[in-house]
Amino acid sequence: MIKKLIIITIIIFAIISCSKKKEAVNAWTKITPETETTIEIWAWNIGANHLEDTIPSFNEKYPKIKVNVTEFGGPPVLKQKLFVTLGGNSELPNYVQIEDPDMVLITEQYPEYFLDLKDQMPDNWVML
Repeated sequence: MIKKLIIITIIIFAIISCSKKKEAVNAWTKITPETETTIEIWAWNIGANHLEDTIPSFNEKYPKIKVNVTEFGGPPVLKQKLFVTLGGNSELPNYVQIEDPDMVLITEQYPEYFLDLKDQMPDNWVML
């Protein structure tokens, strides 16, 4: 059951990815165990907790990638922070957890900040 929750959480993050720049020249970069970077994630309670639990196993394969998960108490708090950040043209995370009802509103209002990842998903993945 916990693996299913982790997979669902990862899929949620994979659906919508925030670009830190308005115009991402090359959003797709191949990572290797030698890649050094930091990944910033905004999520709320359960999703954030599950992601934090997966960081040690992720770092076994990618030891030089630092993952920062910022936990928000719930969807309303995260949505407010996201709208303030988008409206203020401030620094965004690499990934943000968004509820389905908010996805269309947010991505239509700020399309320049979002990257559709559907074409990057392996053929054998099932979108929920």
